Amino acid sequence: MKTSNNFIIYVLHKLHRLQMIGEVYTNTKIYKDYKMKKITGKEYIKIRALGV
Repeated sequence: MKTSNNFIIYVLHKLHRLQMIGEVYTNTKIYKDYKMKKITGKEYIKIRALGV
């Protein structure tokens, strides 16, 4: 039970972090590559989740 709660907190933290830096990403090469279909949506999400 404790592990799942920690996991939920972790996921929420990641989502919040993505929201905060989301504006920055719209002007990055990664986002442009995604829009130009050079990388898939899953790859894009993975890259963003890593906070690169």
